This record gives sequence, C-alpha cells and structure tokens, in this order.
Amino acid sequence: MDNGLRLRELMEQWAQWRIRGFDIGIGWPRRTTLGRAMDGMPSTQCTLCHGRKQVAGWRVGALVPFLQCPQCRGAGKIKTDPSHIKANPAFIRSTSPGYEIDDPASELIDRVVSQQLKPKEKRVLVEEYNCSGRQRDKAERIGYSHGLYRKLLCDGHTKIEVVLVEARILRK
Repeated sequence: MDNGLRLRELMEQWAQWRIRGFDIGIGWPRRTTLGRAMDGMPSTQCTLCHGRKQVAGWRVGALVPFLQCPQCRGAGKIKTDPSHIKANPAFIRSTSPGYEIDDPASELIDRVVSQQLKPKEKRVLVEEYNCSGRQRDKAERIGYSHGLYRKLLCDGHTKIEVVLVEARILRK
C-alpha cells in the first residue's frame, strides 16, 4: 500500500479515534479529559466556547445553528481547584502503570495537528475528516477557496506524513 493511501486511512482512523470518547454521535465531546481533570477547581473561562456558553453547530455537522457547549454545559466557565496540591492538568502526561496508548498513530496525528500545524491547516484537516460533504462545500463553509482548501489539506498531510515516517508508522 502506498503512503498516500495509508495516510488517508490513518487520517480516517484519527477522526474516528477523536469521536470514540464522545457522547452524542455527531462528533462533539460530552466532556474532554481536561474537563474531567479540572473538576473541583475554581472557575476559569471555558476553552471550548471561550465563555460564550454555546458552540456553532456547523462545526459538528449539526443542522441547528448553535449547540450548548458540551464542555462547560452552557456555564461558560469550568471549575478549577485553588488547592496547592493539584497541578495544572493541561501539562500532565500520564505515567501511571495502568496508562496505555490505545491508538499510537491517532495520538501522534492528534499531537501534530494540535501543536505543529498552522491554524488554517488545522481547521481544514478537522473540517475534512469530521464533517460530511464535498471538499468544495467544506471550503465554502469555512470561507476558503477550493484551491486554498486543497493546498492547506496537502500541506497538513505532508507535515503529518513526515512525522509518521520518523515514527516508523509509515514507510519512506
């Protein structure tokens, strides 16, 4: 199997991996790991809806214009604990003996998408693999030309492919 086809397969697997822990079946998380880790802490602005208490429905392929934010459940804030005993959960990587990476390729792709891609590339990749429709329609939905959408998608795929080859998940 050539790398291009294998990369597409891994990207589809990544999209499914992102949805697996989600409740609603339309690809939006009920609660993120970070949200669960922050339970019991004093309030901070929700990182998903940025305090707006709702998220755009088009981002998840829903027909309604807006949905209540599933992370803060419409509160606009997430509770955090002032205790000096707790560390910021955003910077903790589990080292407990029971922790296992359930899908190393998807976790690596997710890390590349969230940390190494430019915002436009990230937006296009998330749109491509999490929303239905033709590429032309997806490009229009996020306000890009079809040519720019395809270029950003190709650039994102290239960056992900380099990391997957280095990790020996894909062959050179």
